[in-house]
Amino acid sequence: MCGRYASVASRAELLERFVVGETNADELRGQDFNVTPTKDNPVVIARVPPDAGDDDDPARKLRVLRWGLLPFWAKDLKVGARILCTSQVS
Repeated sequence: MCGRYASVASRAELLERFVVGETNADELRGQDFNVTPTKDNPVVIARVPPDAGDDDDPARKLRVLRWGLLPFWAKDLKVGARILCTSQVS
């Protein structure tokens, strides 16, 4: 897995932008200008309850999750950090 990105939005900005209630949000570490695979990062999860109607909005939560790829065959979490980017030029 490749790539890095910057996470600069504050917790309050994320709650407002994604319409997440205060009670449905984890605490965040703050800004990170070098987010890499295996780091914990803010993620908004949206789920529509099974009994929801067509006009109901999804229930949203702000959670801190680890970013990265972990193949199903991996026996150790460190495998996800070793997966390299490859590209083919035709």
